[in-house]
Amino acid sequence: MRPTLGTQMTAGIGWMLANQAISRLFDIVGLVIFARLLPPADFGLFAMAVLVSTIVDMLASFDFDLGLIQKTDADTRHWNAAFTLTLLQRLCAAALTAAVARPAAMGLDMPHLESLLYAMAASSALLGLQNIGVVDFRRRLEIRREFWFQVGGRAAGFGATLGCALLWANAWALVAGWLANRVASVVLSYALHRFRPRLRLDAAADLLHFSKWLFVKNALSYLNHKLDDLVVARAAGAAMVGQYSVSYDIASMGSTELVFPINRVAFPGYARASHDRETLRRYFLNVVSHVAILTLPIGAGTVVLAEPLVTVLLGEPWRPAIPLLRVFGLAGMIHGVVANAGPVYLALGKPQISATFAAARVLSLAGPLVWATTTFGAIGAAWTQLCCNVVFAPITYATVANLLDLRLPQAIAALWRPAVAATTMAVVISGFSDSVATVMGLALVMAGGAVAYAVLLIGLWLLAGRPASAEREILRFVTTRRRR
Repeated sequence: MRPTLGTQMTAGIGWMLANQAISRLFDIVGLVIFARLLPPADFGLFAMAVLVSTIVDMLASFDFDLGLIQKTDADTRHWNAAFTLTLLQRLCAAALTAAVARPAAMGLDMPHLESLLYAMAASSALLGLQNIGVVDFRRRLEIRREFWFQVGGRAAGFGATLGCALLWANAWALVAGWLANRVASVVLSYALHRFRPRLRLDAAADLLHFSKWLFVKNALSYLNHKLDDLVVARAAGAAMVGQYSVSYDIASMGSTELVFPINRVAFPGYARASHDRETLRRYFLNVVSHVAILTLPIGAGTVVLAEPLVTVLLGEPWRPAIPLLRVFGLAGMIHGVVANAGPVYLALGKPQISATFAAARVLSLAGPLVWATTTFGAIGAAWTQLCCNVVFAPITYATVANLLDLRLPQAIAALWRPAVAATTMAVVISGFSDSVATVMGLALVMAGGAVAYAVLLIGLWLLAGRPASAEREILRFVTTRRRR
C-alpha cells in the first residue's frame, strides 16, 4: 500500500531530525577531538575562512533547487537549466572568493588566511558539479535517501579532518575535511541518483523568475541574522558578544535547529498539495503541530532552566548570559510556531512574500536595535528581537490565513495541547531549578521534564478524543519503527 503524503511527510521529518542530530554529534565529537590536536589559533583562522566564503556564497545564492521542487511539472530542460545555473553561480562565488582572498587576509592581518580562502574557492566551484538529480529525493519525499546522502558527506569530511589533524596538526586539516565533504557529496550524488545533467539553459528563465526573490530574501535574512551581533559588538564589546551569541546558539537548538530540517521536508509536501488549498491547509496545520510539539517544551525548558544550563555547562563566568538565554528561549518558541509559513509562500509560487517580510524585519529592527543596545546593553538587543517576533507573528499568521482560508479555531486546535503540556512541564521543573548543581542533576531534571511533557501531551490527546493530529502521526511512526 502506497503511503499517504501526510505519512511520507511525518517519516521524512523523522529522517531529517535524525540527520540533524547526527550532524550535531559529528560537530561535538569533532570539537572535543580536534581541540586537543589543533591550537585555538588554527580554529580561528579556519572560522574566518568559512565566514568570508559564506558571505560570498550568500551574495550568489539563488536556491535553484527550491525552484525545481516548487515547479511540480518540471521536465528535463528545467533540471539541466538548474544544474547549469547552479554551476555558474558556484563558479562566480569561487571567483569572488579568490578575488577577495588577499584583501581579506591583509585587512584582518591574517597572512595565512589567503591560501585557505583559495582552497575554499576551489571547494565552492567543486560543489557546482554536484548532480542536481539528488534534489529529486526531497521532491519525492524520499528523505531516507537524502539522509544517507547527507550523512555520507559528513562522515567523509570527519574522517579526512581526523586523519589530516593527526598528520599535520594545523588549520589545513580542517580545510581538508571541508574539501573531502564536498568531494564525497559530488561522488555520492552521481552514485545515488541516475540522472545525468547536461549544460543547457533552455528553461533558465522559468527558474530565474522564481529564484530572484530567493536571492533577495537570503541576503536580507543573513543581514537580519548578523545585524544584532554587529550592534552588540560595537556597543557592548567582544566579551558580551560572546555571551550573546552563545546564548542565542543554545536557544536556537530548540527552534532554528529543529525548524530548518522540518521545513526541508514540509516544502516539497506543500508543493505537491499546492493545487488543493484544503489539503495544503490540513498539511500546514499538521506540520505546525509537529513543530509546536518539539519546540515549545524545549523553549519552555530553556526559560526555566536557564540558570543551571549556564552555570553548570558553561561555568560561573558566563552568568551574565542567563537573562539573555531566557529571552532567547521565549523568542525561539514564537519563531518556531510561525517559521513554517515560509514554505507555504514558496509552494504557492509567491517567494516575494518571504522577501518582503525579510525586508520589513530588517527595516523595523535596525533603529530600535541600536537604541535598545546602546541604552540597555546586550539584553536590550535580545528584547528587541523578542518584540520583533511578537509583532511579526500575528502578521505572518494573518498572511497565511488569507492564503489558505485558515480560521483561528483551526490554528488553536493545532497548538493548544503542546502549549498546555509545555507550560505545565515548565511549572513542574521550575521547582528543581535552584537545586541543580551538576551535569547529572541537570540531565535528570531534563529527562524528567521530557517524560512529564510526553505523558501530559498524550493524556491531553486522549481527553480530546484521539483526533487525527500530529500526535497520532508520531505514535504511528514510532510504533512502525519498533515493529521493524
